[in-house]
Amino acid sequence: MFLSRQLVKRHANAFHFISPETFQAEVDGLDAQLPTLNSDQIFVGMDQIVNSIGDGHTYIRIPDDAPTFPVEFERFGDDYRLTQAALAANVSDVIGQKLMAIDGMPIDRVRALLLTLTPADETQALRDLRACVLLNNGLVLYGLGITSNRDHVSYTFETEAGQLTLNLPAGSPMPQSEWLRAAMTVPLYRQHPDEPLWCLSFEKEKAVYCSFQSYKNLRESSRAMLDLLHEKQPQYLILDLRFNKGGDFGLGLKYLIKPIRRMRSINRSDHLFVLIGPRTFSAAMSNSAQFHDRTKALLVGQPIGEKPNSYQEAREMVLPNSHWTVRYSIKFYKFTQGSENLIRPDKEIPETWDDYKSGHDPVLDWVLQQCTPGAPLLAFEKGPPRYLAARDRLFLDRLDLQASPQIPAGDRPIGSPGFGDLQHHHRLRPLAFLVVLLDGRLHSVIANRQNIRMPQGKHQEHVGGPDADALDLSEMRNDFVFGHTRHALKLQQPSLGFFGEVPQVSGFLPRKSDAAHLRIAELENAVGSKRIAGQRGKSIKNDSRRLPIQLLIEDRSSHGVKRRLAKLHAARSYAFDDRRQDGVRFLQVVGRFAHLS
Repeated sequence: MFLSRQLVKRHANAFHFISPETFQAEVDGLDAQLPTLNSDQIFVGMDQIVNSIGDGHTYIRIPDDAPTFPVEFERFGDDYRLTQAALAANVSDVIGQKLMAIDGMPIDRVRALLLTLTPADETQALRDLRACVLLNNGLVLYGLGITSNRDHVSYTFETEAGQLTLNLPAGSPMPQSEWLRAAMTVPLYRQHPDEPLWCLSFEKEKAVYCSFQSYKNLRESSRAMLDLLHEKQPQYLILDLRFNKGGDFGLGLKYLIKPIRRMRSINRSDHLFVLIGPRTFSAAMSNSAQFHDRTKALLVGQPIGEKPNSYQEAREMVLPNSHWTVRYSIKFYKFTQGSENLIRPDKEIPETWDDYKSGHDPVLDWVLQQCTPGAPLLAFEKGPPRYLAARDRLFLDRLDLQASPQIPAGDRPIGSPGFGDLQHHHRLRPLAFLVVLLDGRLHSVIANRQNIRMPQGKHQEHVGGPDADALDLSEMRNDFVFGHTRHALKLQQPSLGFFGEVPQVSGFLPRKSDAAHLRIAELENAVGSKRIAGQRGKSIKNDSRRLPIQLLIEDRSSHGVKRRLAKLHAARSYAFDDRRQDGVRFLQVVGRFAHLS
């Protein structure tokens, strides 16, 4: 069979869940029945085989011309409820009622059949969601043998007056916006489904709520969101991903996670909330995990349906005869290190039928209760927000890796690099280039025979993208790693509080002749003990007025300090930080104000 051969060939690992023998047996069984099956039955049989691969990105897309019935269901607990329907005879009598049977087949049996068209190795929550969506699809119901006619269906409901049957033809006599709904009101996260990203300000709670439903035009919509945050200066941000079906998680990382991470007034414990649920899928699942790992965000809601460590990144092929579109995964991603392959919220809040019917959103209500007026606020800095002012960054941002330190042979000391690589200078502004010409070189020293290795990812089955491009300076600086042959030391993440140990840099601006200073940060050794390298509160003077960059290494021979000093280029914790690198902050100029970022 063409489908099975191509699927095994193209999928990253077609047999990660199902054995080759079982897979082939299913293929042979369908192949033997093909002469007796109609097109809907063939589609169902092939989709069952594809879903047996297991991951949520591998399936056959239902054709656009498949008949559908003008109803929608949702599952609450073990019950399927009719939540929306086009106006028809006696539909008002069954709206909101429990579904008991389809064409006389009990709903438990219907569910068991529908689950065969869901990814076999995903969570039960995701499989039940997909099965629920298929309850109004004529092709699927007929192909599974649930109905006897692909264009007509009978739904049986349990009501206070007894069981009632709703008979419906395929197609809708009216737009869905005019359908009858079971909910008294529509909660925020179900509103504006066609808007990719929209926001609402809660003035009393000093919070901004943003419903992030799609990655479409995220660059523009995220800019509008950031403008709103700068205008309102809220204490709390609520980002709702419960109805986000995915897209390009790299866009979410770039336009949402990174800017929000740099907002000190919001990126604090109990001030940043990300709402998740079973429908949070694909890129939205990835970004939820990244929000949790890279910011102070609190995940609230229900567990995400898709497994975070699974085969993803879908590609498509079109079958030559039927022209059906088959999707398959080409890469394995790992978004959690825990023993449980599941993203659970920090605060789990279920949604009940009573909540839905009344239009009550218990998840958002709980979050708003946490947004207590009068909570302490680290205010936004004056002037334009830092995350919108990339064009105003000081030229120092461009000097991060002009030339690599020259590693000596043997024991002789390392020498400073020369003028630097000229191909890097075309990216500099004229003033920066002049500074380079006058300064001549970076002053880089490595003591005690340290090794510097090429930039590479650490624990990187997948953290949102590939390792840094060794030919791209802006990427290299973010993944530059310093190793030591005898002791594993790392700079402690500087605190963002008023008394945190952060680098204090001066002497870089035009007309400033003062020598630059660098406050010494704490070092933490491999066993977790902490000492202050040098003297706390004192600075090191750099009379050359070059970049004051210094890696401090313990030297136990004097006041507990033993190894010589080595100079380290301060790299901004900005572009691709999965918390495996140290947050040495960097000077930048926004408008007329200088900031450490």
